[in-house]
Amino acid sequence: MQLAGSHTFRAPRQVMWDLLNDPEVLARITPGVDTLEQTGPGQYQAVLHIKMGPINSTFNGALQVVDSKDPETYRLHIDVDG
Repeated sequence: MQLAGSHTFRAPRQVMWDLLNDPEVLARITPGVDTLEQTGPGQYQAVLHIKMGPINSTFNGALQVVDSKDPETYRLHIDVDG
């Protein structure tokens, strides 16, 4: 599954960068994430609740920040077990 989108915020870039790197904020804005625990710089363990059609399950996963260009952009790579 690949998710993509954009939104423009009227806030200083550094404020937004700091928020997007806060595990609590990241958990709230990442679809399907129930819990998120930082395990290292840019690395997280997560519990995800995913519903697609008849599939409605909870999975363990690992999130990793990749292609980071502070304070402009990064991508999240998510691996899910199950």
